[in-house]
Amino acid sequence: MRSTTAEVLAAGGDERIDIVPSTGRNRYGCTPHPDSGLLAFGSSTATPVSEAGFRAAEILHDRLQTHAACTQQQKQQLYAEHMQRIRHELAALCEFTTRSAPDIIFAASGTDLHLIAAQLSAGSDPMPLRIIMAGANETGNGVPMAATGRHFSNRSALGRAVEKNTQIGTGTKIEFASVPIRNGDGTPRPVQEIDSEVASLTQEAIRSSRRILLIVVDVSKTGMIAPSPECAFHLRDTNPDRIGVMIDACQFRLAPPSLHTYIARGAMVALTGSKFVTGPSFCGALLVPKPLSLRYRAEVLPTALSAYTSRADWPKHWTGAATLANAANFGLLLRWEAALCELKRFRAIPPDQVYGIVGRLGAVIEKQLSMQPGFQPLPVPRIDRGLHTPMQWDSLQTIYPFFLMRRSADRKPVPLGHAETVSIHQTLQTRQPGTLLPARCQLGQPVICADIDGVEVSALRICIGARQVVEAASLGEAEVAKRAIAALDLTAKALERVMN
Repeated sequence: MRSTTAEVLAAGGDERIDIVPSTGRNRYGCTPHPDSGLLAFGSSTATPVSEAGFRAAEILHDRLQTHAACTQQQKQQLYAEHMQRIRHELAALCEFTTRSAPDIIFAASGTDLHLIAAQLSAGSDPMPLRIIMAGANETGNGVPMAATGRHFSNRSALGRAVEKNTQIGTGTKIEFASVPIRNGDGTPRPVQEIDSEVASLTQEAIRSSRRILLIVVDVSKTGMIAPSPECAFHLRDTNPDRIGVMIDACQFRLAPPSLHTYIARGAMVALTGSKFVTGPSFCGALLVPKPLSLRYRAEVLPTALSAYTSRADWPKHWTGAATLANAANFGLLLRWEAALCELKRFRAIPPDQVYGIVGRLGAVIEKQLSMQPGFQPLPVPRIDRGLHTPMQWDSLQTIYPFFLMRRSADRKPVPLGHAETVSIHQTLQTRQPGTLLPARCQLGQPVICADIDGVEVSALRICIGARQVVEAASLGEAEVAKRAIAALDLTAKALERVMN
């Protein structure tokens, strides 16, 4: 029996992508088919595939089905050809020229990208590698495990059964250090304080004969950039043979000038098509600048990586990837096809218009958050990468985190605990008997970012993604603003129901 497009879109990833039969959604709360009845403002986590994205995936799936009788080797070749096409299209949509384009490695998720980047940085050098990252708790939950060469799920992206939190078997010694980016009450730490701590950890690692991979998060789950790119590049430039830089831009809240500058300055950049771009969950890409490619591409990759990535996910001239299996991950291919459909629609809007739409929608969201007594917006520092690029939409806030609040016994407002926030977040996505909620909405999953009086507190996030910008340009900003207000009103109603 042939698989449907929806079934393929939900295949080729670890357990997080599996569809839960009782809900019809994956762990991110997304269906593998369009969900037109959902007010989707959760792009900092994931977004259900759009009608246009699903149609693009469906057309490609139908074309692939004509080759259903091919041999396994022919299917692998077909997959390789399409992934090379995706590679070229992604580079073009990021406005790279043939000369400036980085090499692109595909993987199922941002967590898989961290695994790959760490293995590339470690290479065959016997000197231990220390990864230093700010705000690891505001990236993927499995990132620390993946970065240190451990399985981060009980099934790998290519379907291999593995044991979570055990060594993958690469034999590489990798350490991991994380620097907090928020204080215990959820307020942002000053960037100078974060930079200082990162610099101290880096210098200590140099003294103890380590190599270092500095990871800049741009942007975190709550919209922060840390450490400052200037700090990371300055540290790298003081000892380029021992220090490398990777930009975790898995949110893909980057305009081309910023992305180009990161690549030009010699940093690897991790992107996904499933956050800001609003493609289906689980499609990642690691961009490697040409100078780093020259250093890495002949390094023989550990065969253990074959559980996570296939030969065709790597550029042809990366000879070290010959150790990988020739597997075909058609789920990854279809998800990138849908994501590129979204990115094409977004790129068709002039940058000045995008800037205006993002700014005005953001103002509506800020006003609405401030009007609800049950919401406490979490402070987000002004976005300043220090890259001296032209002002574009990526200098504006697009993730708006907020606590849900209740009154304590002495009538003071206090945030709900993490479990209560998770429950409300899940309730919002499903019409449940007795909830009296007139519609469904999806916000960014609760992210733990504070500890108040010994209670873990998490923030919900309402987000502006590429799809909201495209819809504002076609349907009118008033319509998208109306939906954002409706999503926050639903959240307020759900909170009120729990409190009563």
